[in-house]
Amino acid sequence: MAVLDAQWWGVWWPWMLLWLVTFAALATAVATLVASWLANRAAARSATPRARRCTSTRPR
Repeated sequence: MAVLDAQWWGVWWPWMLLWLVTFAALATAVATLVASWLANRAAARSATPRARRCTSTRPR
C-alpha cells in the first residue's frame, strides 16, 4: 500500500492529527515555560541592587 493511497490516509490521518496536536501542545508548553523563566529572570535582575559605577573624573 502506497503512502499516497486513499486507504492509507483513511487509517493514518487520525494518528497524524494526534501527533500534530501533541507536538503543538508540547511546543506551546515549552515556549510558555521559557517565556516565564525569562520574565522571572528579568524581574529578579531588576529587583537586585547593583553596584554603582563611579562616574567622577577626579583621580582616586
